[in-house]
Amino acid sequence: MVEITPEIQAQLDEQKKNCIFCKIISGEQEGKKVYEDEEIVALLDINPACKGHVLVLPKEHYPIMPYVPPQTFAHMFGLMPKLVKAVNKATITTGVNIVVANGGVAGQKAPHFLVHLLPRECGDGHDIYDYSGNSSHDEKTKQLMINNIPIMMQNHFSRTGVNYGVVQSSDAVYQDSIVTCKLAENPVVNGHMIIETDAFHELSEEQASHLFYVGSYCATAIFEGMGAHGSNIILQSGKSNDNDTGKTRIHVLPRFQDDGIEILGNPISDKSHIDEMHSMIKSETFILNPSPEREPLIINLDEMKKEDDEITKAINKIKYGNNI
Repeated sequence: MVEITPEIQAQLDEQKKNCIFCKIISGEQEGKKVYEDEEIVALLDINPACKGHVLVLPKEHYPIMPYVPPQTFAHMFGLMPKLVKAVNKATITTGVNIVVANGGVAGQKAPHFLVHLLPRECGDGHDIYDYSGNSSHDEKTKQLMINNIPIMMQNHFSRTGVNYGVVQSSDAVYQDSIVTCKLAENPVVNGHMIIETDAFHELSEEQASHLFYVGSYCATAIFEGMGAHGSNIILQSGKSNDNDTGKTRIHVLPRFQDDGIEILGNPISDKSHIDEMHSMIKSETFILNPSPEREPLIINLDEMKKEDDEITKAINKIKYGNNI
């Protein structure tokens, strides 16, 4: 993670003044929020790539993933399985893509770091994530990943005090009890890595944040070691035409200028569903963080019993008259 010095903070504060997402978060600009807590906010994309396209972002202004502090990172990505469940339920879908773009060449269009959450199903027409190609990995890249990613993860465990039990594996770049990280067998580009894990919906908050921590360190390794211009972290989970197995896996892609890799596709033309989606998704995410302003429901059992007795007396009087 990038250390935010006073000089960097001053630059971020200047960026923040003209950031549309910061204005939405502050309420200065209207946005269709579907979830909000102390650290993050989720809102509908007004130019959706598919029906129910949600943006998840930290409330503080950070330009790319490495700037996001560990506490916010863990909370944001730890909450993803619950957000995915809520969005899938609202949109009546079973699959999802979660897309992270670091850098303009990687498809990042705003200076505020955010994550795209795309509900998916078979036949939805948004089939752009079949990342199998005919490229290859050079030997330098292979050694870079094999040598550096396990060290980066061990350092991470030392800092956090959490350890998922690193497993020695001859065919994996890195493996522990939660994830397996390999160089893609049919890469779309040199350095393309795939991280596999269990069903995303079933991951705990700690496991989900760990999964994306591994993804972020892989992205850092390809960015720094390969001199990439940017990176993508793209999760697939649940069945869709471009994920016919339905398994959960993350593609980590080094990005270079004009490499032709697609991460979102064109916005859909019909946006008439946005208001309906806003209402439906918001109703599903409400339970994740009920508003602290809502008055607690207090039930007085003695008063309820008294009311029941009065109702019973009134009914009996009607039935039997004064002969009670």
